[in-house]
Amino acid sequence: MKDQIVSMGKICIDLIYSEVERVPKMGEEVFSKGFTMTMGGGPPATLVGLHRLGIPVQLGTFLGNGQFSILAQKQLDGYGVNYLNLYQGEEPEPLIITSVISSGTDRSFVSYQPEHPCEGEAERFCATEGQVYDLYKGSRIAYITLGYEDVWKRLKKEGSILVMDAAWEDNMHIDWYKDIFPYIDYFTPNEKEAPKLTGTKTPEEALDVLTEYIPNPIVKLSKDGCIIKEDGKTVHINAAPQFESVDATGAGDAFLAGLMYGIYKGYSTRDSVILGNITGGNCVTKIGCLTADLDEAGLLEYYSTFRR
Repeated sequence: MKDQIVSMGKICIDLIYSEVERVPKMGEEVFSKGFTMTMGGGPPATLVGLHRLGIPVQLGTFLGNGQFSILAQKQLDGYGVNYLNLYQGEEPEPLIITSVISSGTDRSFVSYQPEHPCEGEAERFCATEGQVYDLYKGSRIAYITLGYEDVWKRLKKEGSILVMDAAWEDNMHIDWYKDIFPYIDYFTPNEKEAPKLTGTKTPEEALDVLTEYIPNPIVKLSKDGCIIKEDGKTVHINAAPQFESVDATGAGDAFLAGLMYGIYKGYSTRDSVILGNITGGNCVTKIGCLTADLDEAGLLEYYSTFRR
């Protein structure tokens, strides 16, 4: 085993206009008091968070030679994250570039993502199954996504722990996941995604359905914490109370860093969720996904207080 947490995902570069009086209507111009250009969310942000907590990680990502790709490389190097560039095409910016307008009470997004020249669901990242397997091979924890199901099944048989998050789409359906669910150890949809996936009305009902497929489903409830199943009963785990929210961008990715830290260190599911609530809560105290730093000592201090 590599004794690492491994994941794959596109880098997001966020251009964040903060302290905006209001989100402008079509044809209007407003000015912000703050501006930040930084790496955004997704698996790369989760792995940066894990690296800050002292966990060995490896990231597979897709970078070209454009100015935003160069910025992403510099930021990854600055964070000290071990990464492998899987991109072999000619697009200068094979990543996601997002403008974020944050008024404090509301947010608006415009994103750019180039179309892929690749064909087939399994190659939506323009990476072959062989490349993906070589990236993840031997990982203690594999943080995965849809696609490459044969690779994920192989990893599970070889002993990796598989963690999967959900991503909202208007037509998302549980049938998308049924083939891979038997191999997943932890699945973490939020309070909107879980009912949408399962065709239920509430997160609690959705959790009941997901428990039929997965040993450890976790439904995130934003500021209200999470719900899990424990000995067949639904358990509500509160959010960490000591954090004041400034910007919710990246909270879910930060939650996953704390959750996987706990899994990696051998904590129970309940305690791993508490750790995730702490890292997610810490994230929202500053503008941007990676601005609010948290190391292992800080996390464990918060955890000790929370548990008491």
